[in-house]
Amino acid sequence: MINLNDVQRGGSFTISGAVGIGDGAKTGVAITTALAFMIDGVRLAKGAAATNLPLSAGPLQPVLTTCLYLIYVNAAGTVAAIAVKPVLSADLANGAAVLKWPDMPAIVSNGNVAPVAAVRITLASTATFQPGVTALDAANVTTTYTQLFSLPANPLQS
Repeated sequence: MINLNDVQRGGSFTISGAVGIGDGAKTGVAITTALAFMIDGVRLAKGAAATNLPLSAGPLQPVLTTCLYLIYVNAAGTVAAIAVKPVLSADLANGAAVLKWPDMPAIVSNGNVAPVAAVRITLASTATFQPGVTALDAANVTTTYTQLFSLPANPLQS
């Protein structure tokens, strides 16, 4: 649980908003409901945008793996994503691996950011996933969206 009394300047988090599959090539996410978020205790907003906001360019996600992408917004309203290292889906299912959240300080370059959502990509059979290239609704690609208030303290275990 987050105690905002212990967070300097009220913290950074998302109050409301949603993401979903983007339009066109469907290789990224769209802000489907306007975002209301806090950066250093200041309330900010970003309107809905149906266009593709590409997932961060990154390495090819291998077959039979699961990867987590954190979608975040900065004070200027720029939405971006960062991926964590993919894990074997079988290892995740049997408890031999977890999906760790990215280190927030690693993605903060100029000021704070607020986490918006997690996009989980699970690959089956022969599918691979290239961020920004592969469609989120491609064959053998399962995409799950989870809206976030803040970055969870614990990794995803299944």
